Amino acid sequence: HNNTVKNCVITEGNSSTSLKHGVYLTGSAQKNTIQNNTIISLGAGSRGIFLTSAGPLNSILQNNLTSPSSSAGRGITFDSTNGGSVINNTIISSPTTDGLSLLRIHIPLLLSLLVLV
Repeated sequence: HNNTVKNCVITEGNSSTSLKHGVYLTGSAQKNTIQNNTIISLGAGSRGIFLTSAGPLNSILQNNLTSPSSSAGRGITFDSTNGGSVINNTIISSPTTDGLSLLRIHIPLLLSLLVLV
């Protein structure tokens, strides 16, 4: 709770393995801020930022996320999560992947000025 990941460069350099995430919040994680980071995720099923079963009030702000893999990588995924906010992020993904994936959101999610490239 109340953690901040800010001004970091997080790069996964090995595309031969799968399900690796730049930032991963789970287990009722809440009131966390992920801000102004550059995150590059490679490999099948990898996500730049992945929130699963996370609590409310998580903020994803002003990040640059790249998921160039064509094997179901994603920029940001919310799965079974209690809302949060996604504001001013740039997501670059391959044409066969999702830049943003929202699954089973339990309370409102604030999306504002999201750029998908």
